Amino acid sequence: MGIVKKIKTLGFGFVFERAFERIVPAWMIRFCSLAVYQIDTGKLTGGPFSSATVKICDSAQELEDLREVTFADGEESSAAGFVAKIDGEVAGGLWIALGDYMDDDLGLSCLLGRGGSWIYSARVDDAYRRQGIYSHLMAESARSRKDAGYSAPFIGVSKLNKGSHKAIQRFGTPVGEVFVIRLGAMVWARAKGGLDLNQTLTTQCALRPIQLDLSEKI
Repeated sequence: MGIVKKIKTLGFGFVFERAFERIVPAWMIRFCSLAVYQIDTGKLTGGPFSSATVKICDSAQELEDLREVTFADGEESSAAGFVAKIDGEVAGGLWIALGDYMDDDLGLSCLLGRGGSWIYSARVDDAYRRQGIYSHLMAESARSRKDAGYSAPFIGVSKLNKGSHKAIQRFGTPVGEVFVIRLGAMVWARAKGGLDLNQTLTTQCALRPIQLDLSEKI
């Protein structure tokens, strides 16, 4: 996808944010304004949302394909991965943490409690954008986790990411917003919309991270 098309689809602010993250290491500086949604499984009707086949990863090769398309490792032992394919080619993927999730880059911990889940990485390959694959991944992962006994998953979307917001608003319920700035080991955050943080400032994010408590909203 060309840079002009990327800006039109995702927004200039988000394109700049992603470029900045690729150049500057996370331990040095990070900033993000997140809109937090909970996927409303009651709205996951109709479909399929795209022509892709979406399934949970159950082989080493599928997990490797997922890492490549999402640029995420999925190192959490309790994480589940979903991959979307069209004609055998990987078109997109998604990682979902089953239980509490720690965003090491931001120094923010999401407390979800038993039965909670957090979608922390979802991406569609540039060649397959604007085909409904992002919505398809969200729908299938939420359905799968519901069938496994988990509550509707949460997701934090950068407020600068116009494309993701448009897709999430289709079946996501807004929960609140969180703004985070990290400078080295120091993290400052604030929340609004009824979200709770255990603290707004920490100077040791690895040992005493700021915690976003969503457990009571499950």
